Amino acid sequence: MRWPGWSLVCACALAVSVTGAAAQPSAAPVQPPAAAPAKSAPAADPLARDTPRGTVLGFLGAARKGEIAVARRYLDSRADEAAGQALARQLFVVLDAKLPARLTQISDDPLGSRANPLSPHLEVVGAIEAANGEVAVVLERVARRGRDPVWLFSNATLNAVPALYEEVTRRDAARGSVDSGVSSGSCCSGGFRCSSSPPRW
Repeated sequence: MRWPGWSLVCACALAVSVTGAAAQPSAAPVQPPAAAPAKSAPAADPLARDTPRGTVLGFLGAARKGEIAVARRYLDSRADEAAGQALARQLFVVLDAKLPARLTQISDDPLGSRANPLSPHLEVVGAIEAANGEVAVVLERVARRGRDPVWLFSNATLNAVPALYEEVTRRDAARGSVDSGVSSGSCCSGGFRCSSSPPRW
């Protein structure tokens, strides 16, 4: 025997169940994990000291224009600013007078030529004839905290510069040049040679 109203109760319960199910929000689609941002390439050194050739060219270019404060930044020296700039002046005079032209042979690789596997952080860019024998002109790849390494004129080379500079100035004085090492032609600011002839480099 069916109870009166039983069909109506069942119909109402079924309707409530269907309505409740329809009211539930559907699950949100799973989003893929966000891709990690691409690591940006390290910025190039503004003074082009990334490679041995860049250091030599940058130093000579700054010195020829009389930008001694800039030229000093190519030196691996702990000297104060005034002494460092004086050393940069002397180094330019020495290189301009005595270093054989071989610019195209200087490595343009950020790691250097690695000619000496035992000292890959050193790069010999030339040799200078001096009264006491040959002096190597060496760059050193110097590490910097939080930044890429740069190539600088090594401290060992800089230690030899004052004596080499004295040789050059004595020779120039004997030839009738002023004792600053500047030829009797036109001059740039800072006491550098600026003759009309093309640079030795």
